[in-house]
Amino acid sequence: MYRQEVEHEGVTAYVSPQIESISGYAAEEYLAVPGFWLEKMHPDDKERVMEEDERTDLTGEPFEIEYRVIHRHGHTVWVRNEAVLIRGEEG
Repeated sequence: MYRQEVEHEGVTAYVSPQIESISGYAAEEYLAVPGFWLEKMHPDDKERVMEEDERTDLTGEPFEIEYRVIHRHGHTVWVRNEAVLIRGEEG
């Protein structure tokens, strides 16, 4: 399990260190490169995941989906991602 916080306009503000045990990549790598999360996602899952991300951003419903991540060492890791949108004062 890991934690990720995304600020306004999709900027990743925090990724917990546990992400390295899942993906092989350090949290700092996720923070240093915009879109790193999507880069490491299995190409066959990207469109489906992004559609669900956009849908739940619009509706405010919880984001719950399973997809594959390409580990640093080349093998595939299945993850289940659950997120809740928390809107700030600006909406």
